[in-house]
Amino acid sequence: PCMGTSRLDETYDAGSYGAYSAFAGPGPSEYKAGEAFEATVVLNADHNGEARWSYCPHSQAEDEQCFLDHPLTDWIDVHDYWGGPSAACDEHCKSGEYFPQTVKPRPICQSDPRRCGGCGSARTRTRSFCLA
Repeated sequence: PCMGTSRLDETYDAGSYGAYSAFAGPGPSEYKAGEAFEATVVLNADHNGEARWSYCPHSQAEDEQCFLDHPLTDWIDVHDYWGGPSAACDEHCKSGEYFPQTVKPRPICQSDPRRCGGCGSARTRTRSFCLA
């Protein structure tokens, strides 16, 4: 869970995000399966990694395996917004930076949303991994 939240808890207000409160705000209360949505991604600590969006349907236990089983997007380099990785951008070169992202579910989710979890409520998240 994000910042200790549980499903159906009240959402945090922007002030709960400290230094990143200017980037926080409510999103739409509902999304249709397969449709794109807008997000702002903040790189708190840039470790030259990759990230992807996933979700966990409310019909399943909200644990790591659930999110791993339900990817919304493929893995992307966190530097893609700035033109991709470069030799001039060593570890932490984009720490504290942010970028807008249109999150487009993988084609299989767009063509047949049932194959990506079907109908009902779900929690989304982005996950990143460092590259060694």
